Amino acid sequence: ADHVEQIGFGVNFNKSNLRLRTHLEERAAASVRFSRHLSREWSLWASPGYEVVGMNEFSAGAPDVMLNDEGDHTLHRFSIGSSFNSVLNPFNPIEGIRLNGNLTQGGGPLGGDWDYLKGTASFSKYFPLFEDGLGRRWVFSAKASVGRAWPQGDSDTIPYTQRFFLGGQSTLRGFYVRGAGTSVNSFPLGGEAMWRSTTELSLPFASTLKRGVSGEYEWARLAFFLDAGQLGESFSDLDPMRAAVGVSFRIRIPFMPQMPLVLDFGKPILSEEGDRERLFTFTFGSMF
Repeated sequence: ADHVEQIGFGVNFNKSNLRLRTHLEERAAASVRFSRHLSREWSLWASPGYEVVGMNEFSAGAPDVMLNDEGDHTLHRFSIGSSFNSVLNPFNPIEGIRLNGNLTQGGGPLGGDWDYLKGTASFSKYFPLFEDGLGRRWVFSAKASVGRAWPQGDSDTIPYTQRFFLGGQSTLRGFYVRGAGTSVNSFPLGGEAMWRSTTELSLPFASTLKRGVSGEYEWARLAFFLDAGQLGESFSDLDPMRAAVGVSFRIRIPFMPQMPLVLDFGKPILSEEGDRERLFTFTFGSMF
């Protein structure tokens, strides 16, 4: 039997500048992560972290929910979670399940400028359908995520940068980043509750024989998708559902096979006035 490392430890530093059309959002964060592998698929983890979040350079008409968080704020947080992953090939998952859940305490007894509790959970399942003449698989997948945040202490709302948003390649294709959901003066408000789902049919597009690889080496796949989701202040008070359909190309770069190029073309089929639609997005290194 293969050896499974039982204990894990990691340190993470990250700094990002997100310039949206509405404002500038800057983050600098540091965290450590302790993990315990219960088996090859199951793991538990805990992670204390520190973050400085800044919001500045607002466009005209910014709502109070954003202006109240203007400037730099410190966030002390502690997260716990669990994951299960039986998917073997991240570029071309054929079968298996991914489960993830985490809960984050921000502030409260940990100090910092904001106090809240936030939890998320996600599920992915892959179903092999049939095999073509070259031994390549067609695959159907179903994915879902839910999230809920609760303000604590003297605050009755979640800080803007900790709210849930929909729109963009990683959440709801066919819309701009944070482009799906209620807005004020074209400023997205996000929500304290969220769900989203994806159903997808993936099929082989291009492959070749490669030395050292058994069978066909797939370097491009095609997928048809349906994305949907809702935001709100609670699960009993959700905005109208947004949804989009489209097609996605996943291309392996020869010198970076673990960092595919992903091209997504999406068209909303359920949207509301004020949503910002986007036909095309692309990214390197991650897959929706």
